Amino acid sequence: MLGEEVVDGRPSWILGMTPRADFRPSAPHGALLEHIEGKLWIDESDVRWAKAEAHVTETIGIGWVLAHIEPGTNFTVEQAPVENRVWMPRG
Repeated sequence: MLGEEVVDGRPSWILGMTPRADFRPSAPHGALLEHIEGKLWIDESDVRWAKAEAHVTETIGIGWVLAHIEPGTNFTVEQAPVENRVWMPRG
C-alpha cells in the first residue's frame, strides 16, 4: 500500500503493482502481467478499481505479428460509478 488519494472526488487507496519472480499466470493472456508494473487506485467505499497506471518493463508481443508494446510505454485507465454501483470506463 502506497497511501491514499482522492480520485474523481472519491477517497481511494493506492496500491503498488510489481510482478513477483515466482508469478505463474493462470488466465489466458495473464503472462502480459509479467512485464508490467504500476499503481492501482481502489475506491474505498465500493472497493472497485478507479484508476490504473502501468509501465511496461519488457517488450510485450500480442499475437505473432499483431502488435508489440515496447519497454517504457506508459498507460492510464480510469473508470467511475455510473449508477447502482456499476462502474464504466472514463474518457
